[in-house]
Amino acid sequence: MAKKILIIEDQAQLRYMMALTLRYMNYEALEAKDGYAGIQTSLAEHPDLVLLDLGLPGMSGFDTAKKIKENPQTGQIPIVALTGWEPSLFAAKARQAGMVVYLQKPVSLATIVERIETLTRPVAAV
Repeated sequence: MAKKILIIEDQAQLRYMMALTLRYMNYEALEAKDGYAGIQTSLAEHPDLVLLDLGLPGMSGFDTAKKIKENPQTGQIPIVALTGWEPSLFAAKARQAGMVVYLQKPVSLATIVERIETLTRPVAAV
């Protein structure tokens, strides 16, 4: 079964290209254009991981992450910040909002895939 990745990104072309590339790599890519749609999609689809832009219209990526993490149905989903914003200014705030990794655009596809695989790896039973 393909891993389900939710891309919350307001730039339509970037969101489309990321989704297309992930689908080509055998992931199930879901798309949301803003935080509100991202929260609804995370509730409806229960993705394995969220790639989240921080500069979203209406509701910031920080607030979106907080809402996803506060909900018992979605709180366990790992969230990766994928943004053009400077990490030295925003990475700590992203962690406080519940994001586990901060990637600054542009970022290589190999790095994104490595983070997806690392964060969605099943935990070994003891």
